Parts: sequence; C-alpha cells; structure tokens
Amino acid sequence: MKLTNKTKGIVAGVAGAAILLAGGGTFALWSASATVDGGTITAGNLDVAAVGDIAWQDVSAGAEAAPRAIDLDTFRITPGDTITGTQGVAIALDGDNLKAAVTVSPGTVDGSLLSAADGVTLSYSVLDGSGEVLASDVDLGTPSVVDVYADNYAGTVPGVNAIVSSQKTLPSTPTDADLQVVIKASFDQDTPDQVRTQTAATLDDVAINVVQTRYAPQAN
Repeated sequence: MKLTNKTKGIVAGVAGAAILLAGGGTFALWSASATVDGGTITAGNLDVAAVGDIAWQDVSAGAEAAPRAIDLDTFRITPGDTITGTQGVAIALDGDNLKAAVTVSPGTVDGSLLSAADGVTLSYSVLDGSGEVLASDVDLGTPSVVDVYADNYAGTVPGVNAIVSSQKTLPSTPTDADLQVVIKASFDQDTPDQVRTQTAATLDDVAINVVQTRYAPQAN
C-alpha cells in the first residue's frame, strides 16, 4: 500500500508514542497520609550527696568510755583502738532500667601511721537508711557489692545487698539518708615497742561513688 504524506505523518506519530511508552511513562495513583504525635523522650536522673557532716566515734573494744563521740583533730589513737566515721548519703535515682553500684574510694591516703602489719588499716561498711548492714569491712577503693535501684525500676530488685531510692532529685541541702557509709580505722594491737608513735594518717576527700551498671552491654 502506498502511503500518502498524511498517512506517513500519522504512522510516525504512533511510532513516537510507542517509543515514549517503552521509555517509561509517569502517572498518579491514589495516596493518603496521616500524622501522629511522636511524644517526648525524657531522661531519668542519678545523683548523690552527703547528708550533714561525718560523725566520728571511738568504738574501741575494752575502752571504758566507748562508744563515744570524738573530735578527730584532738583524738590520739593507740594500738588496739578502733574508730569509725559515719556519713549519711542521699541518692536520687529515676529510671525504669536504672541500677547503680556503690563504691567508697579515698582521694588521698597518706602517712606513716598507715600499715597493715603494725599500724592503722582502713576499711568501710555500707548500711541502709535504717542501719541494716549491706556490706561490711570492705577495703577502701574496692566495690561494695551494694546495688541501688530507682523505685520505678521495671525489673526485679533482689532482697539482699540492695536499697531502693524513692528520691527522683535531690534538694540543695539533703536531709534524708538512703544509706550510711561507715569508715573504720583500726590500730593493730600487736604493734610493738614505740613503732608508729607520733605518726599520722591523712584521709582526704573520700569519694562515695554511685555508678550506673547494666547486666549486659547495651545493644545499639
């Protein structure tokens, strides 16, 4: 069949349309969207503070006046003596998965009176707010194995070596103690002759650390 010029133009147009379709065309289908309130993610809290001042006592076995309050600046320790310093500690915890461990660490411990063999040794104990012992005679700087939990903790709180803090934040001057830390200094009663006489032990800046812990590494 002989194509006229008019027919040739139509065929060319159809071919062009076919090429366009083969190359991909665009067209719209129905769509819709909606929005929802994403909410607010809020961080919890971990804080610790001393409650009042440390209170020192002479608790030496066999001492007629013990136990009694003492002034550490004027008290003179001798072989066989034991003295303790008790410090109340307030803890603020807020977190559904927040568990923390308590450790007491010395900032600076120095002096020739310190000696495990024939001088003064230092340790600490941790008690809850009611005075129940949770950890006893732990070396300074060693973890106390005492755990603290927020009262909104979602897991199971064990019945031993654990306290639960109901405080979410701490006031500028805390008055309620969640636990008590008792630092003990014991002078070896077998110290002979005049060993360690007129020496001193300096214990500065004792740090009560409350550090978050987790049972397993956090998965990202």
